This record gives sequence, C-alpha cells and structure tokens, in this order.
Amino acid sequence: HDLDPRAYQSLLKQGGKKKLDALLDLFKGTGPERVKELQATDDLAEARSAARALKSSAANLGLAALEDTCDRILAAKTWTLKDPLSQEAEKKYRQGMALLMQARQSL
Repeated sequence: HDLDPRAYQSLLKQGGKKKLDALLDLFKGTGPERVKELQATDDLAEARSAARALKSSAANLGLAALEDTCDRILAAKTWTLKDPLSQEAEKKYRQGMALLMQARQSL
C-alpha cells in the first residue's frame, strides 16, 4: 500500500484538517530537499540522515511505500551518487504527495 489508512485516519483524529494541512505544507518543502540530498551525495551517513528525516515525515503522514524505501536506504551497506534508491525515493515521494492531496480534497 502506498498510503496507510490507519496512520492517515489517526492523524486526522489527532489534529484534524488543520494539522494535516500544516504537515502537508511542511512536507512539500522538506520532502524535496531530503530527496535532493539523497541524490546529491555519495556518503552513506549523509544518505541515512536524509532517509531518517524523510521516513519520519512519511510515517506521520501514512506514506507506507516511501517509508519502506527509506528503510531500504537505512539498511544499505553502500551508497553511490545518484543511487537507484534515491530515484525510487523521489518517485515514492511524488506518488505519496499525489495520494495525500487527493485524499485531502475528499475531506
């Protein structure tokens, strides 16, 4: 699943649309920055740092597919510039944001 309905519903119960909107706005800014960090480094520690931040936001918003990709980055033994996992993270970020925006519009 790309969007974890339990996490998404939990977020809505905790803070409603206002909290969801605040987190979406924040993630629209920080998500692409973390993805760019993943794509621009050949340092495993830097990649893991960016992945941890991305995973935390993804978990808060219920983006299970992005969370899974971040777990794979965190488990990686090596990292290269333009690593395929960084491309996957970008794809999952874009897909996840589209799903969240669609879900938000239906509220």
